[in-house]
Amino acid sequence: MASQLQGSYEEQEERKNESESLTLIDLDDNDDDDESADCGFVSPRQLTKINFRSLIGHTDEVNTCAFSSDWSKIVTGGDDMLVKLWDTNTGKVLFTLDSHEGAIKCVCFSSDGKLFASASYDHTVKIMSSTTGKELYSLEGHTHSVETCCFSPDSKYLCSGSWDTSAVVWNLKTGTAAFVLDGHRNVVQSCAFSVDSSTVATGSWDCTVRLWPLGKGKMEVKCLKGHSSNIHAVSFSPSALLASASWDCTVRVWQSELGDLLHVLEGHTGWVQACSFSADGKLLVSASDDQTVVRLWDIENGKCIKELECDTDEIHTCCFTPNGSVFASGPAEAETSICIY
Repeated sequence: MASQLQGSYEEQEERKNESESLTLIDLDDNDDDDESADCGFVSPRQLTKINFRSLIGHTDEVNTCAFSSDWSKIVTGGDDMLVKLWDTNTGKVLFTLDSHEGAIKCVCFSSDGKLFASASYDHTVKIMSSTTGKELYSLEGHTHSVETCCFSPDSKYLCSGSWDTSAVVWNLKTGTAAFVLDGHRNVVQSCAFSVDSSTVATGSWDCTVRLWPLGKGKMEVKCLKGHSSNIHAVSFSPSALLASASWDCTVRVWQSELGDLLHVLEGHTGWVQACSFSADGKLLVSASDDQTVVRLWDIENGKCIKELECDTDEIHTCCFTPNGSVFASGPAEAETSICIY
């Protein structure tokens, strides 16, 4: 198994290009909607005024980035084993975490913005305070690279997924494992909590999605089958729909409580790397390494209603901003591109 996993990892790494900075690309100069500013959020219009080329500090490829819920901070992680927290408005580094001993594979913020986390090739997940930059926990238990991590919406738990084929749900009050989720037969590439934090979904290179209820007693785990390649991203809607994005070039939409398949979203011609629901759950955005890159879907009928192009062939992240714009980021030839639609 180890040799098989290593071979897949090397193929994946060949697809990447070196990156030492972040660049923002404004794709719509006519968009004057700045409604999120009056809520204390950093709006898409404000983001387009920031020179992300000034965010130079990593010494090797930047693998992952995430914004806080109010868009005031961004966390980045790279092959240089560093995690950096930046002030979005000033472009200044607030804190640098250098205690990892392997490349950073994933970073994320808690929904309340108080914590951020980093998952690493060194088999650990670090939990840090966004206010002080202090490392609160080093979560140890995985036996291989940790590929993904996410906080529960109530900020009480964190889920991590690994090349050891397991996922672990960690209690953030104690820094200990609350649940060990065993069942996948290959790398756990993605994870996401339901809106009420009661269920966690995991996507794997075994082509399945598993739904794990986190209540007391025996887990009634659902295994969702249908994809023909790796599951690279999963996302819940407010109404308990689940989207799974795969390297088979499709996104599948499921009714998570029953495990029923509602839609197969087809149109991407490359690996689908990310997906995310709008705040009202009526729209889904997905991002791929094909030439159309980002697609917007109507969840009611499963139709693609818009194709969005970005100045990069691959997208790692896509989501909706508080005012309904679409944010996407991914590597270009020499830097990471961030697009606002």
